[in-house]
Amino acid sequence: MVMGYNTYTYAADGRKLKVVHRWDSNRWVTPMIGEDPLDQTKTTEYVGPIVYEKINNANPVRKRVLFDGGYIDEQGLYTYYLSDHLGNVQLVLDCEERRVQFNDYYPFGLPFAESHSTIQGEQPYKYNGKELDMLHGLNWYDYGNRMMAPDLPILTTPDRFAEKYYSKSPYVYVANNPVKYVDVNGDSIAILNYGTGTDQHLALLIQNKNGNWQYYSLNGDKIYNKTGGLLGGGPTNDVGDREFSSPKEFMSSLFNTDTEDKDNSNGYGFSEAYVLPTTTEQDETVRETFMSAVDDGYNLFNNQCSQAVQKSLNAAGIETREVNFVFDIQTNVGRVQKTNPYIPSNAFKAIIKNNPNGTYIKE
Repeated sequence: MVMGYNTYTYAADGRKLKVVHRWDSNRWVTPMIGEDPLDQTKTTEYVGPIVYEKINNANPVRKRVLFDGGYIDEQGLYTYYLSDHLGNVQLVLDCEERRVQFNDYYPFGLPFAESHSTIQGEQPYKYNGKELDMLHGLNWYDYGNRMMAPDLPILTTPDRFAEKYYSKSPYVYVANNPVKYVDVNGDSIAILNYGTGTDQHLALLIQNKNGNWQYYSLNGDKIYNKTGGLLGGGPTNDVGDREFSSPKEFMSSLFNTDTEDKDNSNGYGFSEAYVLPTTTEQDETVRETFMSAVDDGYNLFNNQCSQAVQKSLNAAGIETREVNFVFDIQTNVGRVQKTNPYIPSNAFKAIIKNNPNGTYIKE
């Protein structure tokens, strides 16, 4: 038995900043009140994608630099993840294709493997790509808003969006279906981004009260409005008629297809999405505002896709604007102003920049 405790520090937007592990492996009894026998300390600090570690009072050491799909290790070597459809890291390879680590999991993420514990501790990002805190046998996954204990299996604190899932326990993980679903921290708005250059589009997935994700899109080829009904073809509209169990299911579905056949698809094929944490009230505000934009009808100049998405998010208190410097040549005075980007891809980048607590998904 090793006595100790962990302290976690987070920013206001949910980003993990620091973890401090303290322990004394020589003490087997509880200390007296006021006594602090924990003289061993391991401090991990997260500075953007860079992870530093410090043992006791030694100087911090750069442990790894994270990037999408892997990390750069202490020696500066690139290391890559091979993951399955749920984002579970199953194999870790270095830049020379040597095996650094391999992982197998029980359904709720409890790891097991043939390799010894030293290799399993080589890097901590495992089930769903989440960080596993293994020190002193804790074995909890850090899901940002909550910790998950895979051996129970439950989340250790109540879901802050529990009112959306009143039929389920506030501690339940992915509705007890870990083979199909991935936890997205109770989030329920997904911004969908498509294309580059002149062929771009921005749309939404909004989660309803049943936990399903509904597709909302305003575009010039296929819309439904109060003045003319369907414009541009298609048997149904794109404002909540279709439901999906998750953003990933939507993105891999036949409906999400880049094609001219808009009778049976959305005609785009979105390849990336950004999922935001929202309340039930925010969901309803976004939905109502978007429907109002649809009722007004598509207009390339003042009511196109990215404007409709940004107005809907703004109405729910979600920041989407980017900062621009404007110089007035008449007064010779410059000023800073915030505006919503007109171009869909720029709007998508601004949403991510303004809301760093979201989850990026790439198909």
